[in-house]
Amino acid sequence: MSKSTSTKEKIIEAAYKILAERGLHSSSIKDIASEAGVAPGLIHYYFASKEELFITVIELKLQKYRELRQNLSLTAEPSNLLPASVRLLRDRVKSDPNWYRLRYEFYSEGLKNPEITERVATFLEVSRNGTSEIIEEITGNSSEAKMISAILLSCMDGLALQKIMNPDFDIDGAYDLLMRMALYVSEK
Repeated sequence: MSKSTSTKEKIIEAAYKILAERGLHSSSIKDIASEAGVAPGLIHYYFASKEELFITVIELKLQKYRELRQNLSLTAEPSNLLPASVRLLRDRVKSDPNWYRLRYEFYSEGLKNPEITERVATFLEVSRNGTSEIIEEITGNSSEAKMISAILLSCMDGLALQKIMNPDFDIDGAYDLLMRMALYVSEK
């Protein structure tokens, strides 16, 4: 790994932490640079704006999640793929709540910033498609699979928010019930 690559990665990881903790508008390039241990000008060398850095962080984290899902698809039994995928997301809420904080910030920006709106729509579509492919294998019905996927993802985002806001929230119980409901509907 070159020094340039490792510096850029340090900036991205620092941005992930700062943006998730403080939000896009309450974070500064100076804050991110301080967290990364670099000069603020170096961030501008790699990224034209804080918004570009924000989008890069989201896209890289989403790509890592896609890779985890692909690995899961290769290792899990087809009949266990949906529950395994849901467990992966549930576990991410517990192990990396900053991912969800950043997601909510991304959604919020998409509601206000037309330049980000399309990216949020694409992000949600990619998320739905990954889940609907699994559900379609169970149901054999692509239109129902897409609707079930949209409902599942909305529920999972809501459950993650509840866990972040209330550490005592029983996310395991909620996810287990959600999974049973999804499997019940998928099999009908």
